[in-house]
Amino acid sequence: MAGIGFAPALLFHSKAVFDGITPSTKITPVGFTRMLLDNSKPNIVSSGIDDGSGHIKDVRVKYRTRLPKGKSATTDNCDIDARPAYNEVTVAASMFRKYAVMLEDDVIARYEKEASGLMNPIGTALSGVTPLMTEQWEVIMETINGLMQDMNDDLVVKQVANFGKNQTTGAATAKAVNFPLSAIVNDLTSGMTSVMADARLNEMDISKSFIVGSGLIDAYYIQQNAAAISANQAGVNSNRLALPKYYNDFDCDNAWGTNEFGIFEKNAVQLIDINRYVGFKAGMKGGDFFGTLTVPVMDAQGNMSSFTFDIQLTYIKCPTELVIASEGDRAIKVNRGWALIISKSFDSFNIPADAYDAADRLTGNNGTLRYVATNA
Repeated sequence: MAGIGFAPALLFHSKAVFDGITPSTKITPVGFTRMLLDNSKPNIVSSGIDDGSGHIKDVRVKYRTRLPKGKSATTDNCDIDARPAYNEVTVAASMFRKYAVMLEDDVIARYEKEASGLMNPIGTALSGVTPLMTEQWEVIMETINGLMQDMNDDLVVKQVANFGKNQTTGAATAKAVNFPLSAIVNDLTSGMTSVMADARLNEMDISKSFIVGSGLIDAYYIQQNAAAISANQAGVNSNRLALPKYYNDFDCDNAWGTNEFGIFEKNAVQLIDINRYVGFKAGMKGGDFFGTLTVPVMDAQGNMSSFTFDIQLTYIKCPTELVIASEGDRAIKVNRGWALIISKSFDSFNIPADAYDAADRLTGNNGTLRYVATNA
């Protein structure tokens, strides 16, 4: 067996050896996606686009601006001051990610017999597809990290152009905020005090807001777990600050900038979560199985969430040649076996940039603010 690259005893025991830190199934933290998943359910936008029937529709959201300061009249008359009208924006899911693998029957036959056993693990939901082989489940779990990372990166990159204006600067670019090295002087214009004060000025409910980022902001939140229970030399007990819930996300460093982070009011950004293989599109179609798979996702920092993917199972009935990307995009001869395609259609939707009147103090604000942290 060793001559053809298979070592059954080692393969059988590898997960027991590495336990919860098995590299192939470790999930990198995807804080931005987790923040979106933690928004209110049901997601009205997503359920409008995908109602579970298999029919995917565009959704138009209508909205009006609030009356800004300085527009009301000071005289008692019957003059009409305005004729309220709705603005509209179309929401559609335009992002897509997929990964496909093939498991040949002859290869699975060389593993322990458990590899071909059928299973539907507790905590998962499989719809439209018969139970999968253990080896197929293993491949799915090994694939999820890459898919979730790519999806999260797409969402984080899109957010770059969708941060709202900060009322304190009049710009949507990252505002510098310093977390001082010294705690001797009580600086009211720095650190988390400054961020929370900005949130108030931008009329955000800090108790229902989230922070996503990495770098110095991550280190700040790590320190809070060990912050003194009494006041520091400046008379401030940081443990008493009503800090927003924090989500660590390594993708922010590349997409937004080193030490950048964002603060998001709950529901200001919506995840567009589309399941294509549901309703009349689920089940066996032309010999292929189409369905959805909901799996629990626990990242490397112990954060648990769940996510639903579309899956397609195609049986390769005869030995043939397939172009395989990992083999240099060249045709490779394969034998009979299952091709498994796991995919996701998704997007994000921000409060529109013109949700406030041009004369409003919050014009350009959309419940999201961007910062860059320093430590001097």
